[in-house]
Amino acid sequence: MMVSPDEKRQDWPSHSLARVQELAREGKVNFTRSVQRDTKSLEYPPDEVFECLAKLHADDFEESILYPDSPQWLDVYVTKWCRDSGTVDPLYIKFALSRSCLIVVLFSFHRPR
Repeated sequence: MMVSPDEKRQDWPSHSLARVQELAREGKVNFTRSVQRDTKSLEYPPDEVFECLAKLHADDFEESILYPDSPQWLDVYVTKWCRDSGTVDPLYIKFALSRSCLIVVLFSFHRPR
């Protein structure tokens, strides 16, 4: 999604982090095409993405964004993830819960730009 001056921002989450973590532990996460590309580039297998989401903390929350062309708010988290290799990756993660709250839709998973 393109950043626009018409987007709205709020400094509280729009989605339950506990529910996101629960769904991530169950592997109920849909990756957008850009997330598929970014996770492949970063060499993150889906299971590691799920684990990262499941271990997000409330203090990793940055903001919620509503884009003019989107019907729902997207929550943004910025965290540092320690890989098995010992490498620490800073990550920018943006997601929303599906309307039914049965799936996490992952819109961004990359290093901060």
